[in-house]
Amino acid sequence: VAVRACSGWRAIEALVKCPNGEAVALERDVNGSIPLHYLMCGKYANPSSALALMRQVPQCVLQPRDDERLVIEIAIEGRMPHEIIFAITLLDLPFDLDADVCLKSGYGATWEFIATRCDDAYVDVIERIISMCNHHQLRELCFFRGYYELEVGDDKEEEKENIRSVISRATPKVHEALRRSLRFMGRYEFVSGEALF
Repeated sequence: VAVRACSGWRAIEALVKCPNGEAVALERDVNGSIPLHYLMCGKYANPSSALALMRQVPQCVLQPRDDERLVIEIAIEGRMPHEIIFAITLLDLPFDLDADVCLKSGYGATWEFIATRCDDAYVDVIERIISMCNHHQLRELCFFRGYYELEVGDDKEEEKENIRSVISRATPKVHEALRRSLRFMGRYEFVSGEALF
């Protein structure tokens, strides 16, 4: 109701902080959408309210619509500012930036999408993410294997071994940014786990 009433980010944030607010933020309506989906595009689009909701309930970025469209796809369709795209990507990274590399199950679809499916429109977002990562995290991002190459009906667990890494499927400018990030001390480049001199 608050989203449809265009209440603004303060009202959204206050409602989410109420008891059961987090559950309401993740609740689907009859169209299979959560409030964040509405805040990303259409007549209810509101970047500041979307950011407030993501700040309070970060797991909402992991909730696709019932038609399997990711939050990042909805945001791009709604022409959200790059700051929103950056926030979605940051919340959906396959690891925590402030921890050792330990991949989180169910995360990383946004990273894979903007690196391989956005025609270099978000290279600035990719470069910002890269600048925040240590070398081990960068390797995980470059060699991350997601599910976009699977055909409908494939067994995801068996086929995941055959999926190419993000760096091998990245758009040209993203690929170059990822290659530069893998350089160690400006001299060595790590590809497929081996150093090339």
